[in-house]
Amino acid sequence: MNLPTIAICNFIPDTVALRKIAAQHGFSGVDWTFKLEDIPRNQIEESKLLRNISMLRDFEVRYHCAFNCVDLGDEDDVKADAAMDIFQKVCRVVSGLEGKFITVHLGLGRTSPKGLSWNRTICALADLVSYAEGFDIRLCLENLASGWSSRPRLFEQLIRKTGAGITLDIGHARVCRSVQCRTHELEDFVLHHPERVSNAHVYHEEVDQ
Repeated sequence: MNLPTIAICNFIPDTVALRKIAAQHGFSGVDWTFKLEDIPRNQIEESKLLRNISMLRDFEVRYHCAFNCVDLGDEDDVKADAAMDIFQKVCRVVSGLEGKFITVHLGLGRTSPKGLSWNRTICALADLVSYAEGFDIRLCLENLASGWSSRPRLFEQLIRKTGAGITLDIGHARVCRSVQCRTHELEDFVLHHPERVSNAHVYHEEVDQ
């Protein structure tokens, strides 16, 4: 039986210090979060990122995109196309870093799915999953505390119809309305596709997604 990799997030920008803390506390992986401003804009910035990540070569590094209001299914054509460009750029960057897993969100930073198209979301996410596979990357969808991915039945459809992997966020699942109202259990987020679970964010709960 393979033991899970326990990862630390990159809450310290200094990768030397992060490596030291991870080693001291027995972590075997790093969950590296990208924000929009972290995406390399040119070859110089990409080379700098590569040097930083190379300091973590003793750890398994997986990647996590925290892009507020950047949605593949935006009803605005220009915004939807821009979102796809951003996520595809991340796939290329992560491939250059020899990464194998990327976690994305739907509706991050939004208070409701208003302004998003369900059908466009399904089609675009499926396209992005396929694009990532071309780089040998597993694209995973994380459940949020609100929105479509906070509802186990809709989350199941998003996974099944797009072929995405799963990043189970336990803190988000515990506070979502479906679990709070006891119409679903936390386990329902992975019940139908346990084989697609590639990552889990393990902590108590998080109201502010």
